[in-house]
Amino acid sequence: MTTSTEEVDLERAAESPAGTQKKAPLEVVGDLLLRAKRPLSKWRQKPKTAEARPELDPWWLARTKPKVRGIANHAHGWPRLSAAFDSDKNFMIYRRFGFLRTRLLTYHQDVLREMEENLDKLDWEDFRSADFKGATGWRKGDDDRQPSHRKELFDSLDKELNIYDALLLRSQKLYAFDEPTPRNRKSVADMIWNDAFLSVKDRDYIRHVDDLVTLERDTESSWVHKMVGFFFRWTGARVTKFLFRSLIQHQKAVGNHLRIQLFQRVKFNRGVEYLFAIFSIITLIGPIYLLNKIQNANEYVQTTAVFISTALFAFLLSSATAAKRHEVFAVTSA
Repeated sequence: MTTSTEEVDLERAAESPAGTQKKAPLEVVGDLLLRAKRPLSKWRQKPKTAEARPELDPWWLARTKPKVRGIANHAHGWPRLSAAFDSDKNFMIYRRFGFLRTRLLTYHQDVLREMEENLDKLDWEDFRSADFKGATGWRKGDDDRQPSHRKELFDSLDKELNIYDALLLRSQKLYAFDEPTPRNRKSVADMIWNDAFLSVKDRDYIRHVDDLVTLERDTESSWVHKMVGFFFRWTGARVTKFLFRSLIQHQKAVGNHLRIQLFQRVKFNRGVEYLFAIFSIITLIGPIYLLNKIQNANEYVQTTAVFISTALFAFLLSSATAAKRHEVFAVTSA
């Protein structure tokens, strides 16, 4: 059975989507160009960005356990003692080697003195010489001499002065360090003794009392600090741990056999300030209360009470604080 051309065209029209029309030649050429360009555009596309990481919890560090180098986690000897010395700045006590530094300074000082004499001698020899009299007033001509003794001497002087200056500056910085207090030096000596692992020569450095320096200046070492420290050492480690020791200090000191009592300086000084405030109130209000009690007494007794209370207050200021003399005088006078 044959079909006509018109029937075939009707079937194709029925299969095609409704409303579609044939494209113009220019539109067909544009589609072909877009299809040809599409593979190149794929290469030009930017790579897909990685998925954004979830935001870090700002409190993760506070919830994690701090990583602390405990004293007991080190071998006996210098490893354990180094960890103990690092736990508090007051334990950082070392030798200055002042004798060796002075010997080096005096040695290079004398070398420079000898060079200075040689330079003076060379200047006068050239000045008195008929051939080289102008050498002391003509630098280039003196440098062109063969051999140029003055130039060689200047080069040696420059090197020697650099060595001497470096020694002077290092010594100046080192001698600016404070000497350790007897209490801190005894604490270090007790740790060395309790460890009982250093040789005699290794532990002998702590005996050089006049040659020790400390890296931390102990400005708060009055009798009030000593009294508070003695009180809490006497009451036991539990009270000290509860009041003055931080978590990190506790982790450093746990399990060690060096008998170290670590205090957090901020908390310890705050306790001393509270105690000093109590003493100040007693020395200020106490005389007023005492004068009210002895108001019927004669003037001699009242004057003596005022004198004693004023002397106690001045003694408390000068011995328990870092106040200067004029400050103590001004407060006492007021």
